Amino acid sequence: MDLESVNGTILNKERIEAARFIELREKDCLSFGQSSREYVLLHEGLVSEKK
Repeated sequence: MDLESVNGTILNKERIEAARFIELREKDCLSFGQSSREYVLLHEGLVSEKK
């Protein structure tokens, strides 16, 4: 949920509506405001362990 932030929350390249719950799914991509950083939601089983 975006907490009515000034800069907004972007889910899969689309700005989400403020104060509305959004269900995230595996491989969804999040970014915040004008930041160039992107965060991808991964399922724990998809992350390979380094040995």
